Amino acid sequence: MATLIIEMDGGLVNEVYSTLLEPLNIQVYDTDDRRDPEHAYLYAASIYALQFGGMRPQFRRGHDYSDRIWGALERRPESAALVSDLRRAASQAGIQAQAQDAAFLAGYLEAFGEFKEFVDYLSAEKKVNAEFRQQIDRLLDRQMEKYFTFAEQINTPERYDGGHDETAISGRTLDCEGGAKDGV
Repeated sequence: MATLIIEMDGGLVNEVYSTLLEPLNIQVYDTDDRRDPEHAYLYAASIYALQFGGMRPQFRRGHDYSDRIWGALERRPESAALVSDLRRAASQAGIQAQAQDAAFLAGYLEAFGEFKEFVDYLSAEKKVNAEFRQQIDRLLDRQMEKYFTFAEQINTPERYDGGHDETAISGRTLDCEGGAKDGV
């Protein structure tokens, strides 16, 4: 079993220790962050990842995803929370592009969550070997890292007000390094 130790001092994280060989992408959020406009988008991104990203709670063993939100892929109103009110673009075109990118990101996460849940099912039923699962886990980790990176990027109004009002759907893709790039 992997072990993670988080050393904190006065509410700040000093160091994170782990038995895992891979680097960790740790998202720490406090439920008070939803009231803090500066951190509201990161809180929304974390909650969205828990609901749609196929992530498992570590303290509740035997979790079966029964509380996961299922349904057809659609533009959910919750995706608007992925863009902070403090970080909205100034122009109407920029605001619209941010909203489209947030909807794109929400759809990306829902598709990712369904794939992750399918892989978890295959592992639980012993239909894949450990080496395959290890490689898939690395891929899944990178995809979740891309999600959080893009959540930060859509909260950068300069990207939308500086003449870059092209949405993720119309031309930018998530590249292997987790950022948006032009073209396909």
